[in-house]
Amino acid sequence: MMSETISEMWEELKKIKIDDKNSPFVRRDFKKIEGTSPINFSVAKSILTNDVGILIDSKEENFPKEPSISLSENFEIKIYNSDNGNKYLWFYLKKNTGYEKQFEIICYDIIEKACKINDITNIVQVFLDSIKNWQIFLKEKKELLKDSQIKGLFSELYFLKKILIPNIGVKKSIESWKPIDKTHDFVVGNLSVEIKSTTSSPIKSIKINSLKQLDETLVKNLYLYVLQMGENKGSSLPEIIKELREIIKKNSVEHFYMFENKLIEEKYYDIFLDKYRNRMFFKNNEYVFKIMDDFPRLRNCDLQKLNRDGIINGKYEINFSSCETYKISMDKFIKSL
Repeated sequence: MMSETISEMWEELKKIKIDDKNSPFVRRDFKKIEGTSPINFSVAKSILTNDVGILIDSKEENFPKEPSISLSENFEIKIYNSDNGNKYLWFYLKKNTGYEKQFEIICYDIIEKACKINDITNIVQVFLDSIKNWQIFLKEKKELLKDSQIKGLFSELYFLKKILIPNIGVKKSIESWKPIDKTHDFVVGNLSVEIKSTTSSPIKSIKINSLKQLDETLVKNLYLYVLQMGENKGSSLPEIIKELREIIKKNSVEHFYMFENKLIEEKYYDIFLDKYRNRMFFKNNEYVFKIMDDFPRLRNCDLQKLNRDGIINGKYEINFSSCETYKISMDKFIKSL
């Protein structure tokens, strides 16, 4: 298990001074794929240029014969022979791109994906393919989150920090946030939770963005968590993210990277950090509802009963006061986790 992040390793390598031009890299072992022809992944620094990145060291037979490497202006890859008869693949970030934080996440992600491959001869190709997939993602224009997105992300992170982590631990909490299908915001075992936020006081209605969000027939147990937030004091989005990063990193570097990856999927980028600092929230109140029986919601099965099969999705609002019957205590909800 890693005890340091990749960026921390890079910072340590930058401090090492070597004048030997015949030794192109200083490096730290990251992962080694054992086999008749092992593949070594290292966190490395170039002696000549001081660039940092990931170095793959293995026999030529494990490298693609004609690797297709078409990179963006941000990344660079070089493949060349090493002194021990092996080949090196050197993947690094060009200077002053603004992608330093993302590059660290990318490096961890592409190594993890490559290391899960059973066929040792395909590991380097999977590494290269993962780089290409990240490049496609990074080509998307980076924009500030809209105000509704800031509130939504803040409420999910608040739920993660204040409710899940203290009660089920860091590992399960991070794994439960935005699972692969993303139907619901959190999935803890057989329990799914949809998170909603509002700054209205009193709360009159709650917006529901799809027919699946409150469809309990899709899961074993479904809950709606509503965070009523006050504004202009409390914590900003960058502040709650910083607090979570510190908590998660102390527990597990692996889960720290999982958290960072999910932040990127949520379109949160540190380059806009200063823009988010002045938008502050605090908990005014919180509510938990069990979705069951005649809870006011629309589902696909409801449309089928109305013979409205042609409708494939929809957004609607529910009257908040109509949910009162289905409210449960926070203690009862926590016991169900």
